[in-house]
Amino acid sequence: MISVFKPLLPKAEEIFPFISRIDANRYYSNNGPLLVEFEARILQALRCSSGNVVTSSNCTMALVQALRARNLDDLPLNSLCIVPSWTFVASPAAILLAGMIPYFADVAAETWSLDPSQLGVLVERLRTEGKTVAAVMPVAPFGAPIDVAAWEAFETTTGVPVVIDAAASFDSLTMAGGLPPVPVSHIPIVVSLHATKVFGIGEGGFVITSDAALADRIRRFGNFGFFGSREACLPGWNSKLGEMYAAVGLAQFDQWADTRQEWVDLTIQFRELAAPLAPHAHVPDVMVGDWVSTYGLLQLNDHESNLPRIMNYMTEHGVETRCWWGGGCHQHPAYNKFGREDLVQTERLGKTVLGLPFWRKLPRHEMARSFSVLADALAADT
Repeated sequence: MISVFKPLLPKAEEIFPFISRIDANRYYSNNGPLLVEFEARILQALRCSSGNVVTSSNCTMALVQALRARNLDDLPLNSLCIVPSWTFVASPAAILLAGMIPYFADVAAETWSLDPSQLGVLVERLRTEGKTVAAVMPVAPFGAPIDVAAWEAFETTTGVPVVIDAAASFDSLTMAGGLPPVPVSHIPIVVSLHATKVFGIGEGGFVITSDAALADRIRRFGNFGFFGSREACLPGWNSKLGEMYAAVGLAQFDQWADTRQEWVDLTIQFRELAAPLAPHAHVPDVMVGDWVSTYGLLQLNDHESNLPRIMNYMTEHGVETRCWWGGGCHQHPAYNKFGREDLVQTERLGKTVLGLPFWRKLPRHEMARSFSVLADALAADT
C-alpha cells in the first residue's frame, strides 16, 4: 500500500545539539531560552520587524487563545463565530472551546474560502434575527494565501473581530518562494506546526499579529492568565510550547532551505503527472502558486466521478487516498446540530476533491503508480 502521507522531521542527531542545551540550562518549559530563540526565528522567516509571535502547544489551542483574546468581555449566551464548513474539524472545535458556537457558511468556488465581500450581508441578517456575531474565522484552505487586507476591511465595516485559521500556510506566509512578504496585520493569523505540515515540529502552533497588546493577551491565555507576574489577570489555561518542541523547531530551521526544495520538487512532479488526466481531473486553481503545502490534491469532474467508488478502487489496487476535509464539518455528528447557510460549494468540493499520496521521499515511481491507478479508476467509472 502506498501511504497517502508520511511525516518526516529532523533526525535525532540533528536535534541532539539543541537538547544538549536543554540539559545544560535545565529549562524545560515556561518560555525558556530555546523557545525565545525559536519565536525569533519564526519572526525572521516572516521577514517582518513589526510582528509579534506567540507559540502554543498546538494549533487548535492557538486558535482558542486568539479567539478569547479578541473577545475579552463576557460573551452573550450563544454568541456565534462564523466559520466555513469546508475546513478541518479543529476549526469549530476551537470555537466551542473559546465559548462560542460555530455557524457554518459556504465558501467561494474560486478560492475555497469565505468571501469577505459577501459575508457582511450574512452578519447583518443574523443580527436582525437577534443573534450576536462575536467573531469570524476565515480559513486559508490547504495552505493557500489569504487576502488579509480584505479581512481588515471587513472588520472595519462590520465591527466583527476576525481570527484567521492559516494552519497549513507557513510557506505562503513566509513567501519563501521569492514573493514579497505579507504585511503583518493586527488580525491574528494562526499557523500549525504539526508533523503533517511543511514546517513541522511534531506538535505545536503559533499566532502572528502586529498588535503587541493582543499578543500579550494571547500569551496570557496560554499561561494560566500570567504574564510577567504571578497574578492571574485572565482565566487562562496551560498551552505553552515546551523546550523539546522548540529544539525540533530550531533543527527544522537549520535545514529548512533543503526541506522546502524537496516540497517544491514534489509539487512540480505532482503537477506533471496530473496533466494527462485532464479533463477528467486537474490540480485545483487554488493550489497553484509559488508556495508549497503537504497536500497532493486533485479535483475530479463533477459529472464523471463517483468519489467513494474511485477511492475504493484505488485502495484495492494498493494506493491510499484521503478526503482530507470530508464533505464539510457540518456532516460530522459532533457538528451537524449547529446553524448553517446553504453549503452548495462545500458539498460539491466534498464530492470532487481527492487527496493522493504526497510526502517527502516518496519515490517517483510510486507517485506515478498512484496516478496510473487513478487513471484506471476514472476509466472504469466512465
